[in-house]
Amino acid sequence: GGAAGGESNNVDEAGNFSVQVLSTAIQRGYDLSMVQDRKATDAILKRLEGNDASLSKGDDVAFVCNLRNHWFALRSLRGEMWNLNSLKKRPEKISLFYLSAFLAQLREEGYSIFVVKGMLPVPLQDMGLGRREDWFVPGVDDKNVLPDPKRVSLHADDSNEE
Repeated sequence: GGAAGGESNNVDEAGNFSVQVLSTAIQRGYDLSMVQDRKATDAILKRLEGNDASLSKGDDVAFVCNLRNHWFALRSLRGEMWNLNSLKKRPEKISLFYLSAFLAQLREEGYSIFVVKGMLPVPLQDMGLGRREDWFVPGVDDKNVLPDPKRVSLHADDSNEE
């Protein structure tokens, strides 16, 4: 819906979408839901605590993290958790041991954490889609050194340190 004067409540002047738009998109496109529920997050973390095997059985897990206008996902892919933050040089593997501390750190920094519920889609396998440099292949690309990415600071006092 739109606001008076033709302005939308769903997207800001810079083109950043609201949580309602993102939630509707993943519901319509993938039959998934996003819930901001600390108990659901804690239940997932408790289930995964020290149990890397649960991810290898196809028990996929995903979180969507938001601070102001920046969104990113944490997702299990092929039995491992990955930080898919576009402000990073490339996807970063997160151990299940560290996942709980990482989410707590994000909360402390003011991020909203959403649990993605439902059957996550199978990752794309066809590297013929797009350009090779747009793909990250674990075990291959994580061994290559990349130049520092051009970053947009989320905070006025942000440095480029990761």
